[in-house]
Amino acid sequence: GHRLIAPNPVEIPHPREYESLLESRGVIADPERRKQLLWEKIEAAAKQVGGKPLSDEELLNEVVHLVEIPAAVLGSFPEVYLQLPEPVVITAMKQHQRYFAVFSPEGKLMPYFVAAINNRETYADRIRPGLERVLRARLEDARFYFQEDTRRPLRERVEELKGIVWREGLGSMYDKVVRVRDLALTLAEDDPEVDREVLALGAFLAKVDLVTEMIRDGKEFTKLEGIIGMEYALHQGEDPRVARIIFEHHLPRFPGDQLPTQKESAYVGIADRLDTLAGILSTGYEPSGSQDPLGLRRVAYGLIELILSSNIRLDLEEALRRAARPFGNGALVDRALRFLFTRFESYLEERLGIRYDLVDCVIASGVRDLVNLKKRAEALKSLMEEDPETFRRVVVGQKRVANILEKTEHLPAPAPRLFEKPEEGNLYEAALKVRPRVEAAIREERFTDALHHLLELREPIDRFFDHVFVMVEDPTIRNNRLSLLALVRSIFQLYGDFSKIVVEGE
Repeated sequence: GHRLIAPNPVEIPHPREYESLLESRGVIADPERRKQLLWEKIEAAAKQVGGKPLSDEELLNEVVHLVEIPAAVLGSFPEVYLQLPEPVVITAMKQHQRYFAVFSPEGKLMPYFVAAINNRETYADRIRPGLERVLRARLEDARFYFQEDTRRPLRERVEELKGIVWREGLGSMYDKVVRVRDLALTLAEDDPEVDREVLALGAFLAKVDLVTEMIRDGKEFTKLEGIIGMEYALHQGEDPRVARIIFEHHLPRFPGDQLPTQKESAYVGIADRLDTLAGILSTGYEPSGSQDPLGLRRVAYGLIELILSSNIRLDLEEALRRAARPFGNGALVDRALRFLFTRFESYLEERLGIRYDLVDCVIASGVRDLVNLKKRAEALKSLMEEDPETFRRVVVGQKRVANILEKTEHLPAPAPRLFEKPEEGNLYEAALKVRPRVEAAIREERFTDALHHLLELREPIDRFFDHVFVMVEDPTIRNNRLSLLALVRSIFQLYGDFSKIVVEGE
Protein backbone atom coordinates (compact mmCIF):
# COMPACT_ATOMS: atom_id res chain seq x y z
CA GLY A 1 0.00 0.00 0.00
CA HIS A 2 0.86 3.71 0.06
CA ARG A 3 4.00 4.27 2.10
CA LEU A 4 2.32 6.87 4.34
CA ILE A 5 -1.35 5.92 4.27
CA ALA A 6 -1.20 2.09 4.37
CA PRO A 7 2.43 0.93 4.35
CA ASN A 8 1.73 -2.70 5.30
CA PRO A 9 1.87 -5.53 2.72
CA VAL A 10 -1.38 -6.40 0.92
CA GLU A 11 -2.37 -9.97 0.11
CA ILE A 12 -4.01 -10.27 -3.32
CA PRO A 13 -6.36 -13.31 -3.33
CA HIS A 14 -7.14 -12.97 -7.06
CA PRO A 15 -5.54 -10.95 -9.90
CA ARG A 16 -8.80 -9.14 -10.68
CA GLU A 17 -8.76 -7.63 -7.17
CA TYR A 18 -5.25 -6.20 -7.56
CA GLU A 19 -6.24 -2.64 -8.56
CA SER A 20 -9.21 -2.29 -6.20
CA LEU A 21 -7.29 -3.55 -3.16
CA LEU A 22 -4.35 -1.25 -3.85
CA GLU A 23 -6.68 1.71 -4.41
CA SER A 24 -8.32 1.08 -1.03
CA ARG A 25 -4.83 1.44 0.42
CA GLY A 26 -3.92 4.69 -1.37
CA VAL A 27 -2.33 3.44 -4.61
CA ILE A 28 -3.78 3.98 -8.10
CA ALA A 29 -1.91 1.25 -9.97
CA ASP A 30 -3.03 2.07 -13.53
CA PRO A 31 -0.74 4.90 -14.73
CA GLU A 32 -3.21 6.14 -17.36
CA ARG A 33 -6.03 6.40 -14.82
CA ARG A 34 -3.65 8.00 -12.34
CA LYS A 35 -2.63 10.52 -15.00
CA GLN A 36 -6.24 11.42 -15.80
CA LEU A 37 -7.18 11.81 -12.12
CA LEU A 38 -4.05 13.87 -11.42
CA TRP A 39 -4.69 16.28 -14.28
CA GLU A 40 -8.28 16.76 -13.09
CA LYS A 41 -6.93 17.62 -9.62
CA ILE A 42 -4.36 20.02 -11.08
CA GLU A 43 -7.04 21.79 -13.14
CA ALA A 44 -9.33 22.01 -10.11
CA ALA A 45 -6.55 23.53 -7.99
CA ALA A 46 -5.78 26.21 -10.59
CA LYS A 47 -9.48 26.96 -10.91
CA GLN A 48 -9.53 28.07 -7.27
CA VAL A 49 -7.87 31.33 -8.35
CA GLY A 50 -9.65 31.54 -11.70
CA GLY A 51 -6.68 30.19 -13.64
CA LYS A 52 -5.66 27.30 -15.87
CA PRO A 53 -2.54 25.17 -15.47
CA LEU A 54 0.10 25.19 -18.20
CA SER A 55 -0.52 22.17 -20.40
CA ASP A 56 2.83 20.35 -20.35
CA GLU A 57 2.61 16.70 -21.41
CA GLU A 58 6.28 16.07 -20.69
CA LEU A 59 5.98 17.34 -17.12
CA LEU A 60 2.71 15.51 -16.51
CA ASN A 61 4.20 12.23 -17.74
CA GLU A 62 7.08 12.69 -15.33
CA VAL A 63 5.02 13.70 -12.31
CA VAL A 64 2.48 10.90 -12.71
CA HIS A 65 5.29 8.43 -11.96
CA LEU A 66 6.38 10.33 -8.86
CA VAL A 67 3.10 9.80 -7.04
CA GLU A 68 0.96 6.80 -6.13
CA ILE A 69 -2.16 8.73 -5.23
CA PRO A 70 -3.27 11.67 -7.42
CA ALA A 71 -3.41 14.85 -5.34
CA ALA A 72 -2.54 18.50 -6.01
CA VAL A 73 -1.78 21.59 -3.95
CA LEU A 74 -2.18 25.22 -5.00
CA GLY A 75 0.66 27.49 -3.94
CA SER A 76 1.68 31.10 -4.56
CA PHE A 77 4.76 33.29 -4.86
CA PRO A 78 5.30 37.08 -4.55
CA GLU A 79 4.13 39.04 -7.59
CA VAL A 80 7.47 40.83 -7.80
CA TYR A 81 8.87 37.75 -9.55
CA LEU A 82 6.44 38.26 -12.45
CA GLN A 83 8.80 41.03 -13.54
CA LEU A 84 11.20 38.29 -14.65
CA PRO A 85 10.90 36.93 -18.20
CA GLU A 86 8.02 34.48 -18.26
CA PRO A 87 10.11 31.48 -19.46
CA VAL A 88 12.43 31.97 -16.46
CA VAL A 89 9.59 31.75 -13.94
CA ILE A 90 8.05 28.73 -15.67
CA THR A 91 11.43 26.97 -15.86
CA ALA A 92 12.14 27.62 -12.17
CA MET A 93 8.85 25.88 -11.37
CA LYS A 94 9.28 22.99 -13.77
CA GLN A 95 12.96 22.05 -13.75
CA HIS A 96 13.61 22.30 -10.05
CA GLN A 97 10.31 21.47 -8.38
CA ARG A 98 8.08 19.92 -11.09
CA TYR A 99 5.38 22.54 -10.49
CA PHE A 100 2.74 23.56 -13.04
CA ALA A 101 2.52 27.27 -13.83
CA VAL A 102 -0.92 28.91 -13.71
CA PHE A 103 -2.26 31.31 -16.35
CA SER A 104 -5.20 33.69 -16.35
CA PRO A 105 -8.01 33.27 -18.91
CA GLU A 106 -6.27 36.06 -20.90
CA GLY A 107 -3.08 34.01 -21.05
CA LYS A 108 -1.04 35.99 -18.49
CA LEU A 109 1.19 34.21 -15.98
CA MET A 110 -0.29 34.38 -12.47
CA PRO A 111 1.63 34.32 -9.14
CA TYR A 112 0.47 30.79 -8.43
CA PHE A 113 1.55 27.22 -9.09
CA VAL A 114 0.11 23.74 -8.70
CA ALA A 115 2.21 20.91 -7.33
CA ALA A 116 1.41 17.21 -7.39
CA ILE A 117 1.82 15.61 -3.97
CA ASN A 118 2.02 11.98 -2.93
CA ASN A 119 -0.32 12.40 0.01
CA ARG A 120 -3.89 13.22 1.02
CA GLU A 121 -5.01 16.75 0.14
CA THR A 122 -6.10 17.15 3.77
CA TYR A 123 -2.42 17.77 4.50
CA ALA A 124 -2.17 20.54 1.90
CA ASP A 125 -1.85 23.37 4.42
CA ARG A 126 1.11 21.66 6.06
CA ILE A 127 2.81 20.84 2.71
CA ARG A 128 2.25 24.18 0.94
CA PRO A 129 4.70 26.42 2.94
CA GLY A 130 7.64 24.15 2.13
CA LEU A 131 6.78 24.10 -1.57
CA GLU A 132 6.51 27.90 -1.65
CA ARG A 133 9.76 28.41 0.28
CA VAL A 134 11.82 26.30 -2.14
CA LEU A 135 10.35 28.05 -5.21
CA ARG A 136 10.99 31.50 -3.74
CA ALA A 137 14.65 30.59 -3.31
CA ARG A 138 14.94 29.55 -6.97
CA LEU A 139 13.12 32.68 -8.16
CA GLU A 140 15.35 34.85 -6.00
CA ASP A 141 18.39 33.28 -7.67
CA ALA A 142 16.83 33.96 -11.07
CA ARG A 143 16.15 37.58 -10.14
CA PHE A 144 19.78 38.01 -9.11
CA TYR A 145 20.99 36.55 -12.43
CA PHE A 146 18.56 38.77 -14.35
CA GLN A 147 19.63 41.95 -12.55
CA GLU A 148 23.32 41.18 -13.04
CA ASP A 149 22.89 40.23 -16.70
CA THR A 150 20.90 43.28 -17.70
CA ARG A 151 23.38 45.77 -16.27
CA ARG A 152 25.29 45.63 -19.58
CA PRO A 153 23.94 45.57 -23.14
CA LEU A 154 24.29 42.28 -24.99
CA ARG A 155 26.32 44.01 -27.70
CA GLU A 156 29.06 44.79 -25.16
CA ARG A 157 29.28 41.16 -24.06
CA VAL A 158 29.98 39.52 -27.44
CA GLU A 159 33.75 39.90 -26.89
CA GLU A 160 33.43 37.59 -23.86
CA LEU A 161 32.66 34.72 -26.26
CA LYS A 162 36.40 34.67 -27.03
CA GLY A 163 36.81 32.98 -23.66
CA ILE A 164 34.56 30.03 -24.59
CA VAL A 165 36.12 27.26 -26.66
CA TRP A 166 33.70 25.99 -29.31
CA ARG A 167 35.59 22.79 -30.15
CA GLU A 168 39.15 21.86 -29.30
CA GLY A 169 41.30 23.02 -32.19
CA LEU A 170 38.43 24.84 -33.92
CA GLY A 171 38.59 28.18 -32.18
CA SER A 172 36.33 30.06 -29.81
CA MET A 173 32.61 30.67 -29.82
CA TYR A 174 33.40 34.22 -30.96
CA ASP A 175 35.18 32.81 -34.02
CA LYS A 176 32.10 30.70 -34.76
CA VAL A 177 29.78 33.71 -34.44
CA VAL A 178 31.84 35.67 -36.98
CA ARG A 179 31.94 32.72 -39.41
CA VAL A 180 28.19 32.13 -39.09
CA ARG A 181 27.37 35.81 -39.60
CA ASP A 182 29.51 36.04 -42.74
CA LEU A 183 28.17 32.77 -44.15
CA ALA A 184 24.55 33.72 -43.46
CA LEU A 185 25.01 37.04 -45.23
CA THR A 186 26.54 35.24 -48.22
CA LEU A 187 23.73 32.67 -48.40
CA ALA A 188 21.06 35.39 -48.21
CA GLU A 189 22.84 37.66 -50.71
CA ASP A 190 20.23 37.40 -53.45
CA ASP A 191 17.12 37.00 -51.28
CA PRO A 192 14.99 40.17 -51.52
CA GLU A 193 12.89 39.10 -48.51
CA VAL A 194 15.83 39.43 -46.10
CA ASP A 195 16.85 42.53 -44.13
CA ARG A 196 20.64 42.20 -44.15
CA GLU A 197 21.21 44.58 -41.22
CA VAL A 198 18.78 42.63 -39.03
CA LEU A 199 20.38 39.36 -40.11
CA ALA A 200 23.92 40.58 -39.40
CA LEU A 201 23.13 41.90 -35.92
CA GLY A 202 21.00 38.89 -35.02
CA ALA A 203 23.79 36.52 -36.06
CA PHE A 204 26.35 38.57 -34.10
CA LEU A 205 24.23 38.34 -30.93
CA ALA A 206 23.02 34.77 -31.50
CA LYS A 207 25.35 33.11 -28.95
CA VAL A 208 25.90 35.93 -26.50
CA ASP A 209 23.58 34.54 -23.84
CA LEU A 210 26.19 31.78 -23.26
CA VAL A 211 28.19 34.33 -21.22
CA THR A 212 25.24 35.47 -19.09
CA GLU A 213 24.89 34.45 -15.45
CA MET A 214 21.49 32.92 -16.16
CA ILE A 215 22.82 30.42 -18.71
CA ARG A 216 26.38 29.98 -17.47
CA ASP A 217 25.61 29.53 -13.76
CA GLY A 218 21.87 29.07 -13.59
CA LYS A 219 21.89 25.25 -13.71
CA GLU A 220 18.21 24.57 -14.46
CA PHE A 221 18.08 27.68 -16.68
CA THR A 222 20.72 26.41 -19.13
CA LYS A 223 17.90 24.88 -21.18
CA LEU A 224 16.74 28.42 -21.92
CA GLU A 225 19.70 29.13 -24.20
CA GLY A 226 18.40 31.32 -27.02
CA ILE A 227 15.24 32.15 -25.11
CA ILE A 228 17.21 34.13 -22.52
CA GLY A 229 19.10 35.93 -25.27
CA MET A 230 15.82 36.88 -26.94
CA GLU A 231 14.25 38.06 -23.66
CA TYR A 232 17.28 40.16 -22.75
CA ALA A 233 17.44 41.68 -26.24
CA LEU A 234 13.77 42.68 -26.02
CA HIS A 235 14.30 44.04 -22.49
CA GLN A 236 17.19 46.18 -23.78
CA GLY A 237 15.17 47.59 -26.68
CA GLU A 238 16.70 45.68 -29.59
CA ASP A 239 14.66 45.28 -32.77
CA PRO A 240 12.19 42.40 -32.13
CA ARG A 241 13.37 40.80 -35.40
CA VAL A 242 16.94 40.74 -34.08
CA ALA A 243 15.74 39.29 -30.77
CA ARG A 244 13.82 36.52 -32.56
CA ILE A 245 16.95 35.46 -34.46
CA ILE A 246 18.73 34.78 -31.15
CA PHE A 247 16.06 32.25 -30.22
CA GLU A 248 14.80 31.05 -33.58
CA HIS A 249 18.18 30.16 -35.08
CA HIS A 250 18.14 27.18 -32.68
CA LEU A 251 14.88 25.89 -34.22
CA PRO A 252 13.99 23.13 -34.80
CA ARG A 253 15.64 21.62 -31.72
CA PHE A 254 13.96 18.23 -32.14
CA PRO A 255 11.53 16.51 -34.57
CA GLY A 256 8.17 18.26 -34.54
CA ASP A 257 9.55 21.38 -32.87
CA GLN A 258 8.36 24.85 -33.88
CA LEU A 259 10.08 26.51 -36.84
CA PRO A 260 11.44 30.03 -37.38
CA THR A 261 8.88 32.72 -38.15
CA GLN A 262 11.24 34.83 -40.25
CA LYS A 263 13.76 34.13 -42.99
CA GLU A 264 16.60 35.94 -41.24
CA SER A 265 16.40 33.39 -38.41
CA ALA A 266 16.37 30.52 -40.90
CA TYR A 267 19.49 31.75 -42.71
CA VAL A 268 21.39 32.10 -39.43
CA GLY A 269 20.22 28.63 -38.38
CA ILE A 270 21.33 27.16 -41.71
CA ALA A 271 24.71 28.88 -41.54
CA ASP A 272 25.21 27.74 -37.94
CA ARG A 273 24.52 24.11 -38.84
CA LEU A 274 26.68 24.21 -41.98
CA ASP A 275 29.53 25.63 -39.92
CA THR A 276 29.07 22.90 -37.30
CA LEU A 277 29.05 20.15 -39.94
CA ALA A 278 32.11 21.48 -41.74
CA GLY A 279 34.03 22.13 -38.55
CA ILE A 280 33.39 18.77 -36.90
CA LEU A 281 33.90 16.75 -40.08
CA SER A 282 37.19 18.58 -40.67
CA THR A 283 38.54 16.86 -37.54
CA GLY A 284 37.99 13.44 -39.10
CA TYR A 285 34.89 12.71 -37.03
CA GLU A 286 32.50 10.30 -38.73
CA PRO A 287 29.21 9.04 -37.25
CA SER A 288 28.92 5.27 -37.61
CA GLY A 289 25.95 2.99 -36.98
CA SER A 290 24.18 4.19 -33.87
CA GLN A 291 27.23 6.08 -32.60
CA ASP A 292 26.98 9.84 -33.01
CA PRO A 293 28.09 11.44 -29.72
CA LEU A 294 28.37 14.91 -31.24
CA GLY A 295 24.85 14.77 -32.68
CA LEU A 296 25.71 15.46 -36.33
CA ARG A 297 22.64 13.57 -37.54
CA ARG A 298 20.42 15.88 -35.50
CA VAL A 299 22.28 18.86 -36.97
CA ALA A 300 21.73 17.50 -40.49
CA TYR A 301 18.01 16.87 -39.99
CA GLY A 302 17.59 20.37 -38.56
CA LEU A 303 19.42 21.85 -41.55
CA ILE A 304 17.24 19.95 -44.03
CA GLU A 305 14.02 20.90 -42.27
CA LEU A 306 15.05 24.55 -42.09
CA ILE A 307 15.79 24.70 -45.82
CA LEU A 308 12.59 22.94 -46.86
CA SER A 309 10.21 24.62 -44.41
CA SER A 310 11.55 28.10 -45.23
CA ASN A 311 11.63 27.37 -48.98
CA ILE A 312 15.20 28.64 -49.14
CA ARG A 313 16.84 28.07 -52.50
CA LEU A 314 20.56 27.47 -52.31
CA ASP A 315 23.19 25.28 -53.91
CA LEU A 316 24.04 22.98 -51.03
CA GLU A 317 27.40 21.98 -52.47
CA GLU A 318 28.50 25.59 -52.90
CA ALA A 319 27.19 26.44 -49.41
CA LEU A 320 29.25 23.60 -47.94
CA ARG A 321 32.29 24.73 -49.88
CA ARG A 322 31.99 28.20 -48.38
CA ALA A 323 31.45 26.74 -44.89
CA ALA A 324 34.57 24.56 -45.26
CA ARG A 325 36.92 27.38 -46.31
CA PRO A 326 37.74 28.65 -42.79
CA PHE A 327 38.83 25.13 -41.85
CA GLY A 328 41.14 24.85 -44.87
CA ASN A 329 39.76 21.50 -45.91
CA GLY A 330 38.03 21.46 -49.28
CA ALA A 331 38.15 17.66 -49.37
CA LEU A 332 35.47 17.41 -46.72
CA VAL A 333 32.81 18.94 -49.02
CA ASP A 334 32.12 15.62 -50.76
CA ARG A 335 31.97 13.81 -47.41
CA ALA A 336 29.60 16.39 -45.99
CA LEU A 337 27.42 16.29 -49.10
CA ARG A 338 27.15 12.49 -48.99
CA PHE A 339 26.33 12.66 -45.29
CA LEU A 340 23.60 15.25 -45.87
CA PHE A 341 22.08 13.45 -48.85
CA THR A 342 21.87 10.21 -46.83
CA ARG A 343 19.93 12.13 -44.18
CA PHE A 344 17.86 13.78 -46.94
CA GLU A 345 16.80 10.33 -48.19
CA SER A 346 15.76 9.32 -44.67
CA TYR A 347 13.98 12.64 -44.08
CA LEU A 348 11.82 12.40 -47.22
CA GLU A 349 11.04 8.74 -46.55
CA GLU A 350 10.04 9.35 -42.92
CA ARG A 351 8.13 12.61 -43.44
CA LEU A 352 6.64 12.22 -46.92
CA GLY A 353 6.78 8.47 -47.57
CA ILE A 354 9.05 8.93 -50.60
CA ARG A 355 11.18 5.86 -51.22
CA TYR A 356 14.95 6.23 -50.93
CA ASP A 357 15.52 5.05 -54.53
CA LEU A 358 13.28 7.80 -55.91
CA VAL A 359 15.37 10.31 -53.96
CA ASP A 360 18.56 8.69 -55.31
CA CYS A 361 17.14 9.10 -58.81
CA VAL A 362 16.62 12.86 -58.53
CA ILE A 363 19.87 13.51 -56.63
CA ALA A 364 21.68 12.00 -59.64
CA SER A 365 20.41 14.94 -61.72
CA GLY A 366 23.29 16.94 -60.23
CA VAL A 367 20.92 19.53 -58.74
CA ARG A 368 21.95 20.61 -55.22
CA ASP A 369 18.85 22.64 -54.34
CA LEU A 370 16.93 20.59 -51.72
CA VAL A 371 13.61 22.33 -52.40
CA ASN A 372 13.93 21.51 -56.11
CA LEU A 373 14.91 17.90 -55.38
CA LYS A 374 11.96 17.45 -53.02
CA LYS A 375 9.56 18.66 -55.72
CA ARG A 376 11.09 16.27 -58.26
CA ALA A 377 10.81 13.34 -55.86
CA GLU A 378 7.19 14.18 -55.00
CA ALA A 379 6.22 14.28 -58.70
CA LEU A 380 8.01 10.97 -59.29
CA LYS A 381 6.19 9.37 -56.35
CA SER A 382 2.83 10.61 -57.69
CA LEU A 383 3.51 9.15 -61.14
CA MET A 384 4.54 5.82 -59.62
CA GLU A 385 1.30 5.67 -57.61
CA GLU A 386 -1.00 6.89 -60.41
CA ASP A 387 0.28 4.66 -63.20
CA PRO A 388 2.52 1.93 -61.75
CA GLU A 389 2.69 -0.20 -64.91
CA THR A 390 3.77 2.65 -67.20
CA PHE A 391 6.20 3.80 -64.52
CA ARG A 392 7.66 0.30 -64.31
CA ARG A 393 8.11 0.00 -68.07
CA VAL A 394 9.87 3.36 -68.26
CA VAL A 395 12.23 2.42 -65.41
CA VAL A 396 12.97 -1.00 -66.95
CA GLY A 397 13.70 0.69 -70.28
CA GLN A 398 16.13 3.11 -68.62
CA LYS A 399 17.83 0.29 -66.74
CA ARG A 400 18.33 -1.47 -70.05
CA VAL A 401 19.76 1.68 -71.62
CA ALA A 402 22.10 2.14 -68.62
CA ASN A 403 23.33 -1.44 -68.85
CA ILE A 404 24.10 -1.15 -72.57
CA LEU A 405 25.92 2.17 -72.09
CA GLU A 406 27.72 1.10 -68.92
CA LYS A 407 31.25 0.98 -70.39
CA THR A 408 30.87 3.60 -73.08
CA GLU A 409 31.91 7.23 -72.86
CA HIS A 410 32.40 10.32 -75.03
CA LEU A 411 29.99 9.21 -77.74
CA PRO A 412 29.35 11.66 -80.60
CA ALA A 413 25.89 12.84 -81.59
CA PRO A 414 23.93 10.19 -83.52
CA ALA A 415 24.09 10.49 -87.32
CA PRO A 416 20.65 9.99 -88.94
CA ARG A 417 22.29 8.94 -92.23
CA LEU A 418 23.51 5.77 -90.50
CA PHE A 419 20.07 4.64 -89.34
CA GLU A 420 19.12 1.34 -90.95
CA LYS A 421 15.70 0.78 -89.42
CA PRO A 422 12.67 3.10 -89.13
CA GLU A 423 12.56 2.58 -85.32
CA GLU A 424 15.93 4.33 -85.06
CA GLY A 425 14.69 7.38 -86.93
CA ASN A 426 11.39 7.42 -85.01
CA LEU A 427 13.20 7.38 -81.65
CA TYR A 428 15.63 10.06 -82.80
CA GLU A 429 12.84 12.39 -83.99
CA ALA A 430 10.82 11.80 -80.84
CA ALA A 431 13.89 12.59 -78.70
CA LEU A 432 14.58 15.85 -80.55
CA LYS A 433 10.91 16.83 -80.19
CA VAL A 434 10.67 16.01 -76.46
CA ARG A 435 13.98 17.43 -75.26
CA PRO A 436 13.09 21.18 -75.39
CA ARG A 437 9.74 20.48 -73.71
CA VAL A 438 11.45 18.60 -70.87
CA GLU A 439 14.07 21.34 -70.50
CA ALA A 440 11.44 24.07 -70.31
CA ALA A 441 9.27 22.16 -67.82
CA ILE A 442 12.26 21.45 -65.55
CA ARG A 443 13.50 25.02 -65.79
CA GLU A 444 10.05 26.23 -64.67
CA GLU A 445 9.82 23.43 -62.04
CA ARG A 446 6.74 21.91 -63.68
CA PHE A 447 7.98 18.46 -62.79
CA THR A 448 4.74 16.59 -63.43
CA ASP A 449 4.71 18.03 -66.96
CA ALA A 450 8.36 17.08 -67.42
CA LEU A 451 7.59 13.47 -66.50
CA HIS A 452 4.66 13.31 -68.90
CA HIS A 453 6.90 14.59 -71.70
CA LEU A 454 9.44 11.88 -70.84
CA LEU A 455 6.66 9.30 -71.03
CA GLU A 456 6.21 10.23 -74.68
CA LEU A 457 9.47 8.41 -75.32
CA ARG A 458 8.31 5.15 -73.79
CA GLU A 459 6.71 3.68 -76.93
CA PRO A 460 9.54 4.71 -79.34
CA ILE A 461 12.04 3.19 -76.86
CA ASP A 462 10.04 -0.05 -76.57
CA ARG A 463 9.73 -0.35 -80.37
CA PHE A 464 13.44 0.36 -80.75
CA PHE A 465 14.37 -2.50 -78.42
CA ASP A 466 11.79 -4.81 -80.04
CA HIS A 467 13.16 -4.32 -83.58
CA VAL A 468 16.74 -3.08 -83.32
CA PHE A 469 19.78 -5.05 -82.20
CA VAL A 470 22.28 -2.57 -80.82
CA MET A 471 25.47 -4.59 -80.50
CA VAL A 472 25.93 -5.47 -84.18
CA GLU A 473 29.37 -6.38 -85.54
CA ASP A 474 29.72 -3.25 -87.68
CA PRO A 475 31.36 -0.76 -85.26
CA THR A 476 30.01 2.28 -87.13
CA ILE A 477 26.39 1.16 -86.90
CA ARG A 478 26.89 -0.12 -83.33
CA ASN A 479 28.39 3.13 -82.10
CA ASN A 480 25.70 5.17 -83.82
CA ARG A 481 23.00 3.16 -82.06
CA LEU A 482 24.85 3.61 -78.77
CA SER A 483 24.96 7.35 -79.48
CA LEU A 484 21.19 7.35 -80.01
CA LEU A 485 20.63 5.62 -76.66
CA ALA A 486 23.05 8.07 -75.02
CA LEU A 487 20.93 10.94 -76.39
CA VAL A 488 17.79 9.37 -74.92
CA ARG A 489 19.50 8.81 -71.57
CA SER A 490 20.72 12.42 -71.47
CA ILE A 491 17.13 13.63 -71.80
CA PHE A 492 15.98 11.46 -68.90
CA GLN A 493 18.98 12.55 -66.86
CA LEU A 494 17.76 16.13 -67.02
CA TYR A 495 15.26 14.86 -64.44
CA GLY A 496 17.35 12.14 -62.75
CA ASP A 497 18.87 8.70 -63.13
CA PHE A 498 15.89 6.39 -63.54
CA SER A 499 18.15 3.33 -63.54
CA LYS A 500 18.60 3.82 -59.78
CA ILE A 501 14.91 3.09 -59.16
CA VAL A 502 14.20 -0.42 -57.85
CA VAL A 503 11.41 -2.40 -59.56
CA GLU A 504 10.25 -5.94 -58.82
CA GLY A 505 11.78 -8.64 -60.93
CA GLU A 506 14.69 -6.48 -62.06
